[in-house]
Amino acid sequence: MEVYIEYVIIDNIAIDFLIAMFTLKTLRLRVRYIRVILSALVGTGFAAVMPYIHINSYILLAVKVVIAAILVGILYPYKTVKRFFAAYLVFFGYTFLTGGACIGLIYLMTGDTAAALSLTYQAPVSAGAVLLLGAAAAWVIYKAVCYVDRERVIMPFMRRFTLAVGTREASLNGLIDSGNGLFDPKTALPVIVVKARALAGVFPESFFERYLLTRSLKGLPDGHLMQFSTLSDTKESMPVFRPSKIVIYSGDNPNIIYDVMIGVSFSDFKHDNVDAILHPSLINI
Repeated sequence: MEVYIEYVIIDNIAIDFLIAMFTLKTLRLRVRYIRVILSALVGTGFAAVMPYIHINSYILLAVKVVIAAILVGILYPYKTVKRFFAAYLVFFGYTFLTGGACIGLIYLMTGDTAAALSLTYQAPVSAGAVLLLGAAAAWVIYKAVCYVDRERVIMPFMRRFTLAVGTREASLNGLIDSGNGLFDPKTALPVIVVKARALAGVFPESFFERYLLTRSLKGLPDGHLMQFSTLSDTKESMPVFRPSKIVIYSGDNPNIIYDVMIGVSFSDFKHDNVDAILHPSLINI
């Protein structure tokens, strides 16, 4: 069996670099590229000699566990054992999932289970394809972890609510944001900022398209332009209107509110599943 060691070296350096970097980023630890590169080089050195080592599979597994600990130890000067083990588990998770993707690709290319499990590069194996898939897998895992972590953080501040205008109603997801201190100067009421496209249940789709073209507020109940200052202290304006009512749910408990204004935003929010920024004065967290 002919093994292409140069492919092993190239792919391992790149993939180990990404796994190491994403491990640090996942734990919000400072990325020191000299440490990341050193860890990737050491990991590649071990990977290059592994195909030539013939030992009991259990011993080989123990060796790989120790090697992973060494690589994680190189990455960062951890202050606690707990922090080290957290990094070790994250590193191991990235390695396991990324390695699984590469094993699957090598098996599809070669049809050889033994070669795939050992990540052995033979003639039919495309080093570029393995590298691309490994990098893509590490990136997708990182993005998935970031998404789950972000959702975990904001979930306690999310509330379901309905917004009614006459007989029309929209069901929305709102985020309680202490930074939303907007009050409408004309009515002195708190303002909930809602994405325009989330209001399709209460206004025709063409309604806000027409507003952007003509700046006409006709059809908005108590509609007017509200001036406000951004964090950078620039003056901006947005259309606001008064709904018939809103109902904010805390669990299954409804809180009906009539004295509130809705500000219409034509920009997307940071979180895709957030339709509105709720005013904190309306919520009992």
